[in-house]
Amino acid sequence: LEQWVQGPLQPHLTLIFDLPVAQAMQRIAKRQALDRIESEKVDFFERVRAAYLARAKEMPHRCKVIDASVDIGSVQEQISLHLEGCIR
Repeated sequence: LEQWVQGPLQPHLTLIFDLPVAQAMQRIAKRQALDRIESEKVDFFERVRAAYLARAKEMPHRCKVIDASVDIGSVQEQISLHLEGCIR
């Protein structure tokens, strides 16, 4: 589908915000209402996470994994590092 829609066009940088599923579920539970995706079972989220991490491993030049399990300041630092590397 991606090839059909985008053809040869690819972003220079893709940031993947990674968070263990259990921690993500805790964050999601703090919200008032769950949407259709958020209502899925844990194994769905495990498969999605694995697919994104596999993609990052296949394309390390383009896909950068951000550890989203840390505090927001640390997440922002990781983002800044990857953006600086892209801009230079």
